[in-house]
Amino acid sequence: MKKVTILLLLHICLLTYCQNKNLKKTDYLNLQDKARSYLYINIDSSFYFATQIEKSSNPIHQSFAKGLKGYIFQLKNDTLNSKKHLRIAYDLINAVSDSKEKSLTNSYLLNYDGLIEWKKNNLTNALNKYQEGKKISESINDIVQTIKFNANIGLINKTIKNYDIAITTFNKSLQLVNQNFELFPKEEINSMVSNIHLNISNCYERKFQEKKDIKKIDSALYHTQKALQYNRNNGLLKMRCLTSLGNIYFLKNDYINSKKAYQSALIIAKEIGMLADYNTLLCNLGHINYYYKKEKEALIYFTKVDSLYQAEDRNLTEEYVLSNYYLAKIYNILGKKEEASKYSKKYLDNYEAMVVKEIKETLDINNTLNNQKLQQEMIEINNQYQKEKIIKIIALIISFIILLVLILYFRKQNKLRIQNVKQSAEKFQLEAEKTKSKNIALLNEIEDFKKQQKPKNTVVIDSEKENQIVTKLLTLEKKQVFLNLDFTQQFVAKKIKTNTAYLSHVVNKRFGKTFSEYANDLKINYAIHQMETNPIYRKYSTQAIAESVGFKSAISFRKSFTKKTGFSPTQFLKNIENKKAKNFNNSKE
Repeated sequence: MKKVTILLLLHICLLTYCQNKNLKKTDYLNLQDKARSYLYINIDSSFYFATQIEKSSNPIHQSFAKGLKGYIFQLKNDTLNSKKHLRIAYDLINAVSDSKEKSLTNSYLLNYDGLIEWKKNNLTNALNKYQEGKKISESINDIVQTIKFNANIGLINKTIKNYDIAITTFNKSLQLVNQNFELFPKEEINSMVSNIHLNISNCYERKFQEKKDIKKIDSALYHTQKALQYNRNNGLLKMRCLTSLGNIYFLKNDYINSKKAYQSALIIAKEIGMLADYNTLLCNLGHINYYYKKEKEALIYFTKVDSLYQAEDRNLTEEYVLSNYYLAKIYNILGKKEEASKYSKKYLDNYEAMVVKEIKETLDINNTLNNQKLQQEMIEINNQYQKEKIIKIIALIISFIILLVLILYFRKQNKLRIQNVKQSAEKFQLEAEKTKSKNIALLNEIEDFKKQQKPKNTVVIDSEKENQIVTKLLTLEKKQVFLNLDFTQQFVAKKIKTNTAYLSHVVNKRFGKTFSEYANDLKINYAIHQMETNPIYRKYSTQAIAESVGFKSAISFRKSFTKKTGFSPTQFLKNIENKKAKNFNNSKE
């Protein structure tokens, strides 16, 4: 049914645009939004919309279409066509006179170029393309494209295990998206937010695997659940979110939920025709069942991987070779020695062939790139980061020495000045005694004057305006906008189209508190409600709960929570659990 719907959509668009040799600006932007949005859903549909743009006689339109096609070809591992289309795209845009539209398109091309290099694991080149494109986007104040570049730079940091830097970059991207929500195409915004949350989750997941820190895996779970909320209509992203969820539950030793997540992702992978992901998920399901000593269930999944490979006569894959390994071990456990020997031989025969195949694929992507160069690129990026750290440390040391010298110099000068001051002090003391009585009288006059004056800066708002502001505030409360990290007085005033003075006055008058107290109360009340009613929420760490209600740190959240309730978050959760345990025991009696 989905395929029929897509074909009908493509047919309608064909009738609308195929005769358009010179696209109008609105038609071009509409097709452009569709082409980019479908990259996350169906790349063949994205390719189709790029072809419609390419029919335009405008070279800028043609350049964008060629660049997008170059990236799509790379997604399909067609490196030759990818390079060819990207080269034509650059030739077209370079022949155009300078304009804002040219700069905009050039930044799009650099983004696709960086993504292509990233797909080929050429990280240094990818980073250079992103940084060059980001400068262009910032120069023309293109906030949307700047956010995309930031997110892609975050991906590179994630790849080289700079997880803290990557998380900071992704969080800044999320904050910019929330502040400029209206600038993004409707079809693209949810996929972008979902993708950013998923990348943050992956960073926390890998940090946990390295350090075995349970707090990190709670944060990973929170961001994966947020990613799922934003991708209801995006099968590809939903599949990847569910796969991530399965990984997280496996790391938390939760077999049932891990299996459910993998199985849900498996269904989606089959529906949207993502065979590689389908095989990976079969392997994941086989692995968790083997890990929990459910050998017969594991046998079903690994046998499926093996049979799919045999049926399609595909090239060697890691999943197929891995399935041979586990099938040999499972049959050995089940006492079927002949079958165990058969798959053991398959594994040994194919393992070396798979390694040779991986090297050949790497050479096909870029015939000058090899494993040694890839490692060198990683080292260069990390060395550059370490070099910058060393330079900063040296600069701090030099600054400290200069500061120390200046302090010693000024201390010496101060000693001389103190001597002069002592001499002058006696002289001024006599005059001070004379003026003391005059000053007392003057202060009394000032206090009398202040009492007689009426406040001049009182904010005056009519009741209708106050009611409008209160209604809009209640609407924001209902939409739970206060959970955003940037829920500040300035942000809310802009959101409800008033000024901060009016907003502060109304909150103080109607709610009897400052705006900061009002915002913190909303966040804390939401957290308390979730703790009391949501068993999953009670398993979160303080850091994860703080992030979920929009606090910048666990420390500020803990302070506000304790002030509100008289208990720390940990104590509050412990009280809830004790109360529920007591109720449960009473019900049994």
